Amino acid sequence: MKLFSIGTHASLLEEIAGTLRRLGHVVESISFSAHEWIFGRQPAASCGPITKENWATSDPATFAKWFAPRAGEFDAVIASHPASMAMLFRDIDKPVIVYAAARYEGPWQEDAEKWGALNDLLRNERVHLAANSHYDQAYLAHFLGVEPLRIPCRCDYVGGARWRALEGPLLAKSRDSKALTLALAEVPNLRTMGHYAWADLARALAIVHLPYNASTMSGIEQYRMGIPLLVPTPDFLLALRAEVGLLSELSWPRRLQSSLVVGDPNNGSDASVREWIRKADYYTAPGAIQFGSWEHLRDLLAHADFAERSAIMRTENEHEREVALECWDDLLRELV
Repeated sequence: MKLFSIGTHASLLEEIAGTLRRLGHVVESISFSAHEWIFGRQPAASCGPITKENWATSDPATFAKWFAPRAGEFDAVIASHPASMAMLFRDIDKPVIVYAAARYEGPWQEDAEKWGALNDLLRNERVHLAANSHYDQAYLAHFLGVEPLRIPCRCDYVGGARWRALEGPLLAKSRDSKALTLALAEVPNLRTMGHYAWADLARALAIVHLPYNASTMSGIEQYRMGIPLLVPTPDFLLALRAEVGLLSELSWPRRLQSSLVVGDPNNGSDASVREWIRKADYYTAPGAIQFGSWEHLRDLLAHADFAERSAIMRTENEHEREVALECWDDLLRELV
């Protein structure tokens, strides 16, 4: 099969293309990501009439008209991050695969009409829904009433980078800068390291995460390399959320959903966050080490059996990589 893929996240697009090519398919990817440098490429300036800046306000009919001469080349189209890019394919008579990662409705979280139109499209029978995490799988199901397929990321693009523990621990990047000031001063911060390779990360004894979201591609990549990961316990995470604003990108600054709606993942209450955060990557993937305080973290960094945790992760990685191939293969067979 030949597929057309578009998005704004370099690693997610590479994940899709690499996995589907492994299965023998041809993928043409259009990336608007500024991080294409990771793969030695430049981002696309435009795709016909759309750019990174205007796609959300463009008329899907205009894109469909531009795409029409090439439509016959492709068996299906793929929208990834943001998943709302699926709206570009509204008027294109092709199967649409949506591979969601992190809050599918953006940038229309404050526009009930556009969010509703997106939901209508995603419920259409020609749209095939998938998510790369348990959290986003549940998030889609909550708002759409449709259970998407969970397809884990293989992250084959990290190459042969695997945990070696040749150096000390690292502190992962976080969008919540205040939290980084509370962390251990003796642990180097990735934000200060500039550009680095996956092999550089693999030299770390372990990587400490102060999460700003339920799932990140960098966290998945580190897990696939078998690097031991340390994360706050749910109780400590909620305490740090209140103190310094951790989980700042779990939801939107302003939300359409009422904060009083029970079970709404965006209502912002501690009860809601506690319930939904159980589905986060760092609590669903085996092997991650939880710390309940800064002193507990210091103790773990000094005494934890990181080799044992990495072995657990390697076993899980073998399973998840096979699951990814099987799920993509099954999904594409549905299109035939």
